[in-house]
Amino acid sequence: MKKILLGINFENESDAAIEDAYLLASKYGAAIIPIHAIEYLPQRNYQHEVDLLIGQIESRLKDISQRLSIRGVEVYEPVIEKGDPIFVLEAAAKVLDVDLLIIGAGVDDPNHRTLGVTAKQIIRSSKIPVWVSNCATDKVDYDNIVCAVDLSPASLKTLETAAILARTLNSKLHILHVEPKMTYYPGLMNSDIPVSPWVLSEYMTEMKSEEEYSREHEDYVLTHDLQDFVNKVNLEGIETDIHVKSGKASQEILAFSALFNSGLLVMGTTGKSGLLSKLLGGTVEKILNKLPCTMVCVYHKKD
Repeated sequence: MKKILLGINFENESDAAIEDAYLLASKYGAAIIPIHAIEYLPQRNYQHEVDLLIGQIESRLKDISQRLSIRGVEVYEPVIEKGDPIFVLEAAAKVLDVDLLIIGAGVDDPNHRTLGVTAKQIIRSSKIPVWVSNCATDKVDYDNIVCAVDLSPASLKTLETAAILARTLNSKLHILHVEPKMTYYPGLMNSDIPVSPWVLSEYMTEMKSEEEYSREHEDYVLTHDLQDFVNKVNLEGIETDIHVKSGKASQEILAFSALFNSGLLVMGTTGKSGLLSKLLGGTVEKILNKLPCTMVCVYHKKD
């Protein structure tokens, strides 16, 4: 990692983003590029008022840059652009060829649209990893990192990113896969054929309760599918645990992150193509709405 684009909007969530940018820059020896998108201009749009506003923004960004520089990290000249934060950040990330974008999570309030509040749109459009800093948590360290994977080839990139972060931050890495809960085919409750929403459980023939099937299915996926998936990534030197849960992905990921008091959650924004891609994207957005900790979203190309 060589360059970090740090989105700043002067709200409280920017404080957490600034601290996270400093942490990563100091660990990786990376440079920080502060950026602010001017989304609003003075109502009368008089030039002297516009100049005054820009001057105040420049002063705040200069102060932030100086505070970071004093702590020993390299800081580039701050960038100020007029326009929608989504387009400004996307264009800047491409032009400046940065490795990571850091923003604040913000508050889910459609009547007060700030950089942090648009985190979901930024994640959708960003082609580089997005680090969403959560200022609403007391968690100040990253001892435990949770990486949610869906076992797709694209999801390997998510695990590789999580491994790099865990190694750099000296964190324990929890690798989590959520299987759809075992159920019965809609409208055929008496068929005695348990299924999941995606695949039939062909290796199970004896009729058992849904709970028994879920436990057996979790054990099978843990010892076969997930273990084979994890073996494809270099995890040498990282304390690692792997876990399989059954249920709704967003609920299980949130509960798991809370259980292990995770400071960082790593997920992919699109792990599969078509309908499944949309469902996975929905999982990310549901988690953002109840973000329990800081989150890193890794972009995957659609199949």
